[in-house]
Formats: sequence, structure tokens, C-alpha cells
Amino acid sequence: MKPLFLVGACITAVAFIGTVCAVHFARYDHRMYGIDDFWYKKWSSVLAMVSGVVAGLGLILLAIMDTFRFHEEHRVLLFVCFSGLALSSLSTTLVYFDQTKKPSPFRLLRLYCSASATIVAIEVVLGVAFTALMYMSFWRTAGVLEWLMAFTGCFYMLAFVGFVAVPPEGIDARERDPLLQEPAGSSV
Repeated sequence: MKPLFLVGACITAVAFIGTVCAVHFARYDHRMYGIDDFWYKKWSSVLAMVSGVVAGLGLILLAIMDTFRFHEEHRVLLFVCFSGLALSSLSTTLVYFDQTKKPSPFRLLRLYCSASATIVAIEVVLGVAFTALMYMSFWRTAGVLEWLMAFTGCFYMLAFVGFVAVPPEGIDARERDPLLQEPAGSSV
């Protein structure tokens, strides 16, 4: 089972890094959304991508250390991985949260952004409980929360599908317009 765990962790790490980077590049790529965002959102995107890379590398090292039963290193890398995931998911939520507040010309983007933000909120609550249980030495209960957070994270990654998905009928001309800009001739 250990080789399968190692391969699965590596695939998950690479998929997570690629997905986080794709979602943030899609936001600013003029062929996709083409948003000219506030400076803090651009830096939050960079922070999300860098912390996503840290989380992915932490996961790979975590799997290696777990395979060789280095328990203290496992604990440290678990916190590195989860901290990177938390920072990446919170930064991504900050960047895309505006899409949960107003209707979007992109079908279902609002739904996927709302689902992602909800999952992040659940993950934060689970992460705080996990950290508290780890520090109080409730290893078994913390282990259950660790796996629960991992499986909840799968749904977080699945929510990204709606951030970059192209509908089967293709992209119409309106969807090529930048998301957050008002149409020409409209007044607020």
C-alpha cells in the first residue's frame, strides 16, 4: 500500500499545484476572464500560487516521511502542508469572493465560487479543531480530522472545475468580455 500512497500523494500534489495556478492565471488571462484587478488581489493570487506550491511539496515530503515512519517529521510536514493549503485556499477565496456577491455573465461561476468559499470555511473550522487536538495529544481524533480535511479538500479541488470550465456549446462573445468591467454605455 505504501507505493500506492506515494504515487497518490505525488499525483495529488502536482494536480493541486497545477489547478491553483490555472485558476489564478485564468482570472488575469485576457483570453479567459481578462480581469484587471486591484493590486491586493493580484498579490493574493501570487500568494495563493506560492503557498499552493509549498503545500504540494509538503505533501510529497509528507508521504515520503510517512512511508519511512518518521513521526516527528511527519507532524512538521503535515503542518507545512496544511498551512500551505490554508493560505492558498484563503487567498483564492479572497480573490474570487466578489463573484459570490453579484450575478456573473459566466454561467455557474457564482455557484462554484460560493461552493468553494463554503468549503474553505468548513476547512478552517476543521483545521482549528485539528490543530487544537494535535497540541492536546488527542492523536486518534486528530487523525480522523486529518482524513476528514483531506476528503473535504477533494471537493474544494472539484469546485475549481467551474472556475475554468468551458460550456459544451462553447464560449459566446459576451463571455470573452472581462468579468468585472461594466458593459460600454451602462451607467451605475
